[in-house]
Amino acid sequence: MSSHKYVLGLADKIEQLYPPAKYADPDVGLKDYCDVIAHYTLSSLKNDGFNDVSKVKVTLEDDHYHVEVIGGTPPE
Repeated sequence: MSSHKYVLGLADKIEQLYPPAKYADPDVGLKDYCDVIAHYTLSSLKNDGFNDVSKVKVTLEDDHYHVEVIGGTPPE
């Protein structure tokens, strides 16, 4: 299974682009910005036709958000 990891950007800048987790539907289960970014990224990939993405993992390292997309092949 393929995996792609990249740096999304500085935390203070990225957090301005996403709503805080407290505003999400509690049934979705988002706890923090990492969860929110992963949720939006996975939804966006699926809307773009990457239906076989199995997981999006977001971590905060050294004040930067890192995104790892697991699985996924470009749509034809």
